[in-house]
Amino acid sequence: MIVLELLNRFGANVTRQLGDDLPSSALAGLREIDNIRPLLLIPVWIEGLLERCCPQPAIRNEVKKIWDELADEFLEHPFVQHRDTWCPVDIVDGLQKALKFSRRLSVGWASWIAQWIAELRGASSNSFYQHALTEQDFRNRRAKHIVYGHTHHAEMVPLDASYADGYVLYQTYFNSGTWRRVHTQTQFAPREHEFIAVDTMTYLAFFKDDERRGRPYETWTGTLGLHPFTTPKYRVDQAQSKEFPATEHHAHVSSQPLSTPSVPVRAPHFAVPLAPTGVASRTADD
Repeated sequence: MIVLELLNRFGANVTRQLGDDLPSSALAGLREIDNIRPLLLIPVWIEGLLERCCPQPAIRNEVKKIWDELADEFLEHPFVQHRDTWCPVDIVDGLQKALKFSRRLSVGWASWIAQWIAELRGASSNSFYQHALTEQDFRNRRAKHIVYGHTHHAEMVPLDASYADGYVLYQTYFNSGTWRRVHTQTQFAPREHEFIAVDTMTYLAFFKDDERRGRPYETWTGTLGLHPFTTPKYRVDQAQSKEFPATEHHAHVSSQPLSTPSVPVRAPHFAVPLAPTGVASRTADD
């Protein structure tokens, strides 16, 4: 629902209205928003992307305005409004705080979203195994394996072991995760709105009788890291105000990066070498 009613329309509207004004790196980043997990962190991703790639405050505000307008339309959709009538959590109010820049919290926005999602799901973690425990075929012991998937986190959780009349039944929950690129927020400094992306893939195989010498299943999960392609960084100074008027010392400051030749530039000890010529210019569609 969020993808159809919000994400797809957002990308098209931004390209149509601001495509000539946004840097190519910002446009490429916006094409990745469908890969943010959880999806409700997309505004946090947009905030960080604009901070890094878009030096003009006016353009950044226009992008956020387009998002907020579409978020309002999404929140007025009957599908969303209907769920506000039966959900014990005020879902529309929570979605407004999570999705809209105009309702964002001054501090701890991303942390609040994660906590609200957990409250909404009635779970203390990202795992969906609690839902597997409520499946009818698990409760009546007709299913050995409960399998979920589709852009979740890959995992395997033992649920129950039953012993009766000389028989043993092991019931296990599996989540097949996703076969796509996933951007996940970093944990060290959430206020910096930083994400790291990896390509992920999970295989689940289940066997009958002696197909695998009696072994019931096999799983493989892998992640492939991405080269940290460099994007332009800009210095963005705060707007002048009555409290802090322009002075002769900083009246010349512009929105462009400042040259500081007197400061030695040293790479950190863990720096990743730059991509070969021609690689760093690839877009997210390559």
